[in-house]
Amino acid sequence: MIQKLFPLILFIIILFNSSCSRYYYSPDDGHLLTLSEKKDFHFSASANSLRFRDTANHFNFQLGYSPIKHLAIQGSFFYLKDGEDNPIITGEGHMYSGAIGTYKFFEPFADSFLKKLARRKGSKKKPLSPPVFFQENYSKKGTIVDLYLGHARGLSRIDYDSRGRSFTRFQKTFGQIGLHLNNSLGGFSYTFKVGQLRFNEATSSGIVNLDDLNKLRSLEDNNTFPFREHSFRFFTGVRQLKVFFNLTLLYDSRRLSTLGVDNNNFTIGILVDIDECFKKTKSSLD
Repeated sequence: MIQKLFPLILFIIILFNSSCSRYYYSPDDGHLLTLSEKKDFHFSASANSLRFRDTANHFNFQLGYSPIKHLAIQGSFFYLKDGEDNPIITGEGHMYSGAIGTYKFFEPFADSFLKKLARRKGSKKKPLSPPVFFQENYSKKGTIVDLYLGHARGLSRIDYDSRGRSFTRFQKTFGQIGLHLNNSLGGFSYTFKVGQLRFNEATSSGIVNLDDLNKLRSLEDNNTFPFREHSFRFFTGVRQLKVFFNLTLLYDSRRLSTLGVDNNNFTIGILVDIDECFKKTKSSLD
């Protein structure tokens, strides 16, 4: 499935990664860890390495845990740093985020129409048999719907070769709804996040770029911006370890675009189901 969708994913990356700018805010991966039962404990790490006209590097780390059934807690750390292609102006920033929410796991239908159709078409064909390791480590099938409320704090800093510097601190409050579709060896996740971004501090020192200085001054009049973020994730692997492709798109207000934001974030990463690493392998197929 991932192989068939990869050309489309690559086209989206090229389409949305064609800017070169300095950012005062950039979206992270979104809270996409799929918790489905009590004691689930998941970790993910991702990096941005496929930007075409932008030298910024992104890194995102996330942890998710469910202490009791239907209760989910997630936290993340996001870091962005400019590359070395433009030594005149460089920048970096980071953001800490935490969220608490709930989830509901839905078992797959035992005998759906699509399953009947697949069996009918494949009745005359010899079924494919994956390697034993994969058969013993299939992921849990089903659909997960989750809801989160969260808060984040971050900062951005831009340095100039004139020894000037601009500095901003921000925080955001948000709500998020997610849909996650899991099969034996992969799946798809989508989340929609909506909230408010507020800049607490905007200062400069030394000689800075005039355009950037005007942006900082504009925050004195209005420092609060609404935002919407859509995150898409394709993942594949076994129950203990998966590889994923993540795309987050920021739909911001016109004022926020004028300020300077990164409207998209594409990352490649790994997802580790820590609790699954300590469970015994399955003795039979699902």
